[in-house]
Parts: sequence; C-alpha cells; structure tokens
Amino acid sequence: MINRLPLLTLLLVWGATFACAGQMTLEEAIAIALESNLGVRQSRKDLDVAGSTRERAHADRYLPTLEIALGAESSASPLTVFDTTGARYLLDEESTSGDGSILLRQPLPFDATLGFQGAATHRRREQQGTALPTEVDGEIEATLTIPLLDRSGSAVDADEIAARDLEKAQIAHEAAVGDLTLSVVRSYYGLTRAQGLLDIRTRSYEASRSQAARAREKFRAGLIAEGDLLQLEVARDLGEASLVTAKGSVASARESLNDLLGRLPGAATNIDSEVPPPPVIELDEATLLNRALERREEIARARIATENARLSVDTAGSAQGVNGRIELGAGLRGDGSNLRSTIENRQRNRSARVTLDWALWDWGRGRRRVDEARAAVERSTLAEEDARRSVRLDLRARLRAYDEALSRASVLKRAELAATRAYEIAVSRFEAGNIDSQRLLQEQQSLQRAESDRLNAVIDVHLTLAEMERAVMGPLKSPDANQ
Repeated sequence: MINRLPLLTLLLVWGATFACAGQMTLEEAIAIALESNLGVRQSRKDLDVAGSTRERAHADRYLPTLEIALGAESSASPLTVFDTTGARYLLDEESTSGDGSILLRQPLPFDATLGFQGAATHRRREQQGTALPTEVDGEIEATLTIPLLDRSGSAVDADEIAARDLEKAQIAHEAAVGDLTLSVVRSYYGLTRAQGLLDIRTRSYEASRSQAARAREKFRAGLIAEGDLLQLEVARDLGEASLVTAKGSVASARESLNDLLGRLPGAATNIDSEVPPPPVIELDEATLLNRALERREEIARARIATENARLSVDTAGSAQGVNGRIELGAGLRGDGSNLRSTIENRQRNRSARVTLDWALWDWGRGRRRVDEARAAVERSTLAEEDARRSVRLDLRARLRAYDEALSRASVLKRAELAATRAYEIAVSRFEAGNIDSQRLLQEQQSLQRAESDRLNAVIDVHLTLAEMERAVMGPLKSPDANQ
C-alpha cells in the first residue's frame, strides 16, 4: 500500500497568518471544516469499515477457524411389534441421544477443512412392564477436505481484494480531505480578498471626501472653478457607492466560508485582512512530478482497477481448467448394552474420495469470460497511462501558473509603489493649483487599481501554491523550512 503523507499537512499552506485577538487563522478554519464536514466524516467511516473488512479477510486467509456444535435429544414412543408366534404386543421405547461436531478450517498452505463429528445414543425399552436390555451405540468420524487446482473464490483472492478496497477507501478519504482543504483555502482567501478590496476602497473614499471638502473651501474662496468641485464631489459619491458593493462582497464571502465551516448563516467569522507576502519557493519539477505520480488518486484508482482486472483473468482462467477436491475420512463405530461394551465392540472405517470437475463444453462462455477479463486489463492499463499523462500536464500547468503569479506580484508591487508616489505628487500639485481635479482623480484611480491588482496577485500566488499542494498530495517546503 502506498505511504501517503497525511493531507492534514495542507494546514501549513503558505500564507498562513498569525492569529490576532478574535480572528480566525487559516489553520483553524481548515481544522474546523475537517471536523464538521459531512463528506469527510462519511469517508472516514467508509475507511473504518474497509479496515474492518480487510482484517476479517486477512484472518480468513492466514488464521484457522474453529467451529463447535453440540446437540441433545430425548424421545419416548410406543411401538407395536410381533413375537415369533405372531402374538401382538406393545413395546415402549425411550431414547436419549447426544451429538457434537468440531470444524477446523486451515487456510494455509491450502484451503483445507478438517471436521470431527461424534454421536452417542442410549435406548431403554420396556415390554408390557418388563424391562428389556438397554442399547448403547456411538460413532466418531474425522473428515479432511482439500481443494485441488482451484483458486476461484479462495481466501487469497478475498484478502487481496479487501486490501485494495481498503486502499481505495484511504484514497477517497485523502481526496475528500484535500478537496475540502483547498475549498477552505480558496474561500478564506476569497474573504481576505473582499476585505482587502473594501479597505482599499475605504481609503480611496476617505481621500475623495477630504478632497471634496477642501475643494469646496477653495471654491468659496474663488481659487478653483465650479467644474473642478463638481468632479471631486461626483468622485466622492461614486466612491461611497462602491463601498456598498464592497461590503456586500465581504458579506457574501463570509457566508461562503461559514458554509464550509458548518456555521449558521450570519455567524461572525473574523479573519485578518492583511495578506502575508508571497513566499518564494524553489520547486523541482522532477521531484514534484514523482510525488504526484505516486500519490494522485486518479492514478491510484486506475492502478487498483488494473490489479483487480488481472485477478479476474486468473479467476476466469482457473474456472476453465480442472477443479476438484479430495475427501479423506476415518472413524470408529460401536454398539453394546453399555458404554464399555460399546467401546469393546468398536469397528474402524476409512474412506477416500476424489472429485474432479472439468467444463468440457460450455458453448464458449468460459473462453469469452477470459477474453472479457483480458480486455478489461488492457482498458485499465490504458486508463492508468492516460491518468499519468493528465497528471503530468496538470502539474506543469500549475508550475507555470505559480511562476506567472509570482512574477506578476513582483511587477505589480513596483507599480503600486510608483502609483503611490505619483498620487502624492498629484495631491501636492493640486493643492498648489498646478493641476486640475480631473488629473488628480486619474492618479487616485490609478493608485486604487494598482493596489487592487497587487492584492489580487499576492492572493493568486498563495492559491497557486495551495493548488500545487493538492496536486502533489502533500506540503511544499521553502528553502529555509528546516532552519
């Protein structure tokens, strides 16, 4: 079975923020979601069931099974009999009997069954009030059954199938954990994005309101034209309207996160709106590709399907050959007037039986079953190869997406710094009367767009890393992770 790192390590997705008072961190959000999500809990139960089935099948394959049965019976019945003269009379018979059996199944080195059976009967008779000699008889017999040339339905097959079912359940559980973790990361950063954009628009609105207030004072003093004042007031009102939209986006993003966390609508889920800087990680494509090819669930499912198909070929082929079993028996039987005489009068018996089954002619049904099983192997093999190809393409696309997001974040950081400086200069020049309000608004809009673009770019870096961790089913480590 493949050793997989627990997908809970995705809690360490790059970009985790430090917890502030009353604020939920990304790790806490993921832990809450994993605990409350019904799909993950169901997959965990399925894994437990598959584990129990695997243990039972493993025991059937390697451990003997002992079964014991005991029984007793007592009866009384009148019988009509005739003597040698033809006279008719009644015979009262009371019978007490007991029997027991022990069955031992030993799976290795073959699916053998060893059984012990024993029975004893005590009869007391009475003829018209006169007691007759009692009768005691008993027997014990052992039987060994050994299958020959028969693998179909054996404990070996059942154990192998149960092992693969357990692996499939583990894969499904890890996939459910990984999918939910990635969904929480996306929703968490979606709320972070909405809050960050709200902060940017709030700063822009406050600046517009302050500029409009100062412009009205200048207009009253006759320093600026009415058109400049109206442009600034319009920008202020538009900024206030954008705040309403931004607040609605924050509320919607919070509801999405609450839904993943299993919280009631309207729950106050607060997170830090500050986005940590994007981590720069050296990603080795060959190493990540090997990890993805080893751990991705679609490849593992295709591989398991191929192994089960090969087992079906063996089973179908064995049904076409000679199947049989050997039965060996030995026992003792005795009868007498009491237990001692019964033992002294014992007789031995032995038996041997060989049974062979061979489908001489079945109108080609068996051969077609073998052909179908072989076709299933080829189909599963092709599906596995196609899954590997898809994983390679997916991983390379994610590597390119990370490089692009990181480069874009770096460029937009410089653009934000330049836009900030340009806006500061524009404010100074507007205060000095060197530029009009339209130019000031252009610089303010450029700054707001630059801040929004850089926020989106930084969040995109974190999301591409989270998606990369989901793609390789494990964490990515930075160069200083061990320091």
